[in-house]
Amino acid sequence: MSWWNYVQRITRRSSQHEIARRLGISPSSVNRWKTSDPKPESVRALAVEYGRPVPEAFVAAGYMEPGDVEGLENVEAAAGQTGPLSVKEAAEKIWALEALPEETRRLLILELLERAGRDEAAQTG
Repeated sequence: MSWWNYVQRITRRSSQHEIARRLGISPSSVNRWKTSDPKPESVRALAVEYGRPVPEAFVAAGYMEPGDVEGLENVEAAAGQTGPLSVKEAAEKIWALEALPEETRRLLILELLERAGRDEAAQTG
């Protein structure tokens, strides 16, 4: 599946203007996704805004291969520390994916830490 097909599927075929508005980027940036690779920060923003797993979006954008996600199945569970991986262990697994650009690994770990913080706040709130 191409990046643009993925975008259309998860946004339920929203207009480029609507996607841009929700992400806080220009419609021309969204339009460029039809023919070129999106920036990693835009991939992350789209996944977060539309409630999709960030690794899934990175695979769709071509920054990760489906096999890179193996072993990260418990990352979302680790964010709430309900699965077998701790947040630290999940972050270490992400960092060990040396085939990914450093910026991509940093964004994935940031997402993991943000989810862990939200889950912790919800549990104590």
